[in-house]
Amino acid sequence: MNLLLSITTSLLQMYYSDLSSYKSFDNIKQAYVLIESDTSKTINQLNIYIPSISPINPLKQTRISSEFGFRYHPIQHKNIFHQGIDIAAKYGTPVHSTAAGIVGKIQASEDGYGKQIIVTHEFGLQTQYAHLHTIMVEENQYIFKGEVIGFVGSTGSSTGSHLHYEVIKNNKKIDPFPFCSLYTFDKNQKDYYENENIDFIREIESQIDSVVYGKKNEPVQLPEAPVEKPKARRRTGSENLGTFN
Repeated sequence: MNLLLSITTSLLQMYYSDLSSYKSFDNIKQAYVLIESDTSKTINQLNIYIPSISPINPLKQTRISSEFGFRYHPIQHKNIFHQGIDIAAKYGTPVHSTAAGIVGKIQASEDGYGKQIIVTHEFGLQTQYAHLHTIMVEENQYIFKGEVIGFVGSTGSSTGSHLHYEVIKNNKKIDPFPFCSLYTFDKNQKDYYENENIDFIREIESQIDSVVYGKKNEPVQLPEAPVEKPKARRRTGSENLGTFN
C-alpha cells in the first residue's frame, strides 16, 4: 500500500506544480479532471500487477494454519523460520494467481515444497504457491490476476491439505499476509474468484474430490481448456507503467 501511495503522490505533485500557471476556473477544472483520470488509471494498473488478494477464496479457506516467522516444524520437529503462510483448505480447492504476471518456474518434488509455481510480477515482486495437487499453467505463460493456476494438495513435506504461499520482493521473502486483503482498496471491487464457477474448473475440482476423498486410485484427467491461454509477453521498456508488451 505504501508503494501505491508514493507513486500516486508523485503523480499529484507533478500536476499541482503546474496549477499556479492557470488563469481561469475552466483551466483549473480541466486540470483536476485530468489528475483524477490519470491517478485512477495508475492505481488500477498497480492493482493488476501487485499481489493484493488471497490465493484461495476466503469462503473456501479453513484457517491460516501457520504464519510467517519462526515456528515449530511439524516434520523436522525443531524451530525453523517459516518463509510464508500456510492456508488450510480441502484437497482440490482452486488456487488463484494474486496478481498478473509470467510463470517463471514450475517444480515438482517428493519432499520440500512438492508441486510448486513461482510467478514473476512487476516492481520486483514474485509469488510462490506450493504443495499443490494439480498445476494448470506452464512456464513462460502470461497469467491474469485471479486466474486459477492450480489446486490445493499435500505434495512434498506436508502433513495435510493446504497451500504454502510466499511473497518475494527483490529476492527477499516478506510476510504475505498483509497482501491478502489489499484488494479492498480497489475501487472496482472485481470478483477475482468468479472463474471458479466455470464448468472446466468445477470438473477438475470434482475429479480431485473423487480421487482423494472417494479413495479412487485414478489419476486426475484434465478436461480440455475452453480457450487457449495467452503466452508470455515481455516488457520492452517503452510501454506504460505496469503493462506488458
